[in-house]
Amino acid sequence: MLRRSRNESAVDEQAGNGSPASIFLAGLLLSATGSDHAFCHSAINDSGLVKPHTDLESRLNQPFYLRLTHKGLTLIAVLFGVITIFAGSGVLTGSDPGYVVFFPLLVYNTVMGFIYIGVGVVAWRNVHYGRNGAAAVFVLNLLVLVAIWLLYNSGGAVAIDSLRAMTLRTIIWLLLFTGLFWLSRRNPGT
Repeated sequence: MLRRSRNESAVDEQAGNGSPASIFLAGLLLSATGSDHAFCHSAINDSGLVKPHTDLESRLNQPFYLRLTHKGLTLIAVLFGVITIFAGSGVLTGSDPGYVVFFPLLVYNTVMGFIYIGVGVVAWRNVHYGRNGAAAVFVLNLLVLVAIWLLYNSGGAVAIDSLRAMTLRTIIWLLLFTGLFWLSRRNPGT
């Protein structure tokens, strides 16, 4: 007879009546999260049985529109990061954008492209951390936008196109933060 781990035994107890559907769902939970950490956030309910509470369980219980919104926002963040990296590295390697390039802004935006991808990946895994990352990106972009706006108004070497692009970046990250904030309030378990 095979020896069962404590987590697998807990899933059997949680499955209750042992119906095929209960056993299938319990097995799915174990295989999806790995039996070693499937119940890392477990609690014992009133009857003494292990009641699992995992991030996977919270995600599976989300309505479809919340899952779709979550994945859409994270994909937008990652794609925006990829586009930013390609655009910035193209100009850094000699491509002419058609206007005067403010070099510190170009380097900032290219580096931020990698951070956009990182925040998108973090948001995919955890809405709360992703929300915080999106807030940080928004604030950084807003500070840079204010700085280049002041530089532009004082006659500095910043093109209006750079100002418009930075405004677009700031608005996109405000919208991403707003969406992730909304998601985090709708489902506090993720």
